Amino acid sequence: MRCSSRPHNSAFLYDVITNLRVNTACNVSAGMCAAPIILAVIVLIVIEYQRYALEKTRQQRARAKLESDKSANSSAGSPTHESDVVSTRGWAPSVHDDLVFPPEAVLAGVLFNRRRFFFGRSLDSHQGPCVVAAPQRRCLMVWQGMPPRFEDDFEYLVRMRKKCACVYSLPMTA
Repeated sequence: MRCSSRPHNSAFLYDVITNLRVNTACNVSAGMCAAPIILAVIVLIVIEYQRYALEKTRQQRARAKLESDKSANSSAGSPTHESDVVSTRGWAPSVHDDLVFPPEAVLAGVLFNRRRFFFGRSLDSHQGPCVVAAPQRRCLMVWQGMPPRFEDDFEYLVRMRKKCACVYSLPMTA
C-alpha cells in the first residue's frame, strides 16, 4: 500500500502550475511597479547629496577667496562714509552666516535679484533685476536680502552690466 499525502492526478498538477504562473505574474508586475519608485527615490537622494556637496564646496571656495580679498583689501582701504555716500574702493563683501547684508553693502550695489533652480542652476527672475536709485545718480541691482553665495553671481552682474547701463560696476572676485 502506497502512503502518499498528495494526490497524483493531472488536475492537481494543472492547479499547481496555474497557481505558480499567477503568482509569478503577480510578483513580476509588483516588482515592475515598485522598482522604478525605489530607483527614483535613490536617484533623487544622490542628486540632492551631490547638490549639497557642490554647494558646500562653492561656499568654502567663496569664503577662502573673500578672506584673501579681505586681507588684500585691508591695505587698499575700507569703505568711507562721506555725507551719506559710500566709497566702495577696496570694499569686498564679507560672508555672513545669517545671509543678511549690512546697509553699506546695499549702497555698494552688491545685492541683486536672482532665483535658484532645484538642481542649483541659476535662473533670472521674471521681472529681471530690480534696479533702484542710489546716491550720486547711481543705479544698483538689488537681490532681496540674500548675498551672492555662488561663484557665478559676480559673473552674472558683469553680464547684466553689459546689458543695462545703470548697473553699478562691482569689485571683481575673479
